[in-house]
Formats: sequence, C-alpha cells, structure tokens
Amino acid sequence: MVRFEKQTGIIIFVFFLVGSAGIIIPRTHQLFLSLFPFALILSLFLILLYHKPRIDGLTLLSLLIIGVAGFFIEVAGIKTHFIFGNYSYGNSLGFKIFDTPVLIGVNWILLVYATGSVSARLSNNSLVTILTASLLMVLYDILLEQTAGHLDMWHWKSNIVPFRNYFSWFIIAVVFHSFLKWRGVKTNSPLAFPVLISQIVFFLILFLYYIII
Repeated sequence: MVRFEKQTGIIIFVFFLVGSAGIIIPRTHQLFLSLFPFALILSLFLILLYHKPRIDGLTLLSLLIIGVAGFFIEVAGIKTHFIFGNYSYGNSLGFKIFDTPVLIGVNWILLVYATGSVSARLSNNSLVTILTASLLMVLYDILLEQTAGHLDMWHWKSNIVPFRNYFSWFIIAVVFHSFLKWRGVKTNSPLAFPVLISQIVFFLILFLYYIII
C-alpha cells in the first residue's frame, strides 16, 4: 500500500509537470488551461481517498463547511472589495455563481487540508500547526498571485495585489484550521504533501516562464 501511495504521488507530480508544459506551449495552452479545474478536483479526490483512517461523516461535513464558507467569503470579497481588495474572476476556473467560480470552494478545502496535513507532521502542538499551516497557505498564495492573471483565474485592479489580500488569507486560514482542530478532524493523507509540492512546482514553472517572456 505504501509503495502504491508513492507511485500515485509520483504520477500526480508528473501530471502537473506535463500540465505546466502544456500551458506554456501556445498550441495546447487553451486545452490544458481548460483541464485545470479537473486537476484540482482530482487532487482533492485522491487526497481524501487516501485519508487515514477511512474518511468519516464528521470529516466530510467539516470540509464541506469550509468549502461553502470559503466560497461565500470570496463572493463577499469580489462584491465589496473589502476583504481581499479589488479583483474579479476570469473564466479559467469554470462555472460561476454570483460571479464567483464554484471551484474556489474546492480550492479552499484542498489547501486547508493539504497545509494542515503537512504542518501536522512538523509539530504536535495545535497552535504551532495552525500557524504553520496558515503561513504555508499565504506563501502558496504569494506564488499563485504571480501567475493567476496570466491564466485568467482572477485579475486585480491596476494589476496590484494589496497587502490586505495576504493578511486576510492568513486570518481566514487560521479560522479554518482552528475550526478543524475544534471539530477534532485529522488532516492525515500521504498524498497531501505530493499534491501541495506538485502545485507549487507547477506555479513556480509558470512564474519563471512569464518572467522570461
């Protein structure tokens, strides 16, 4: 089983590596961009599939609450420009409700789970794991923001990402991770780290590419 988990992790890494190449190549750019929502959903599915012990109703309900809450926070964000700043969503993240991609809720679940799982391996102290996981989410977002506009995920007014965005990300992340601790949910999946690293490498490659061109 452990060997199979490692093989799946390698496949995920190669999957995102090929995805970054497909987006960079002009002829396949649009095709691979359209596959990105599928990649996020597949990543979350695999993480939860390997959740240990077998995933239960409490965990699923708690993650669903985070997904729904994350979605409506984003809705409030683009409608008021108060939470994160002045931005609007593009079309690459798929179907929207209230001008907000439904997939953004999936992304919140994925990131909270993955960073929570990684931080839990670094410390047994609840406060330390919450803060570490939240900081990881902010660092991830800093990298993501460098390519989001190029990929038509979302666009900032005057192409400037305000500090408020990162501050809000950190506060919301702390709340979500604290919620999981309060609910007694363990974010324990051997695929969390491979998925997180694969996405980081994916966006890092694209970031370096857009800098070069």
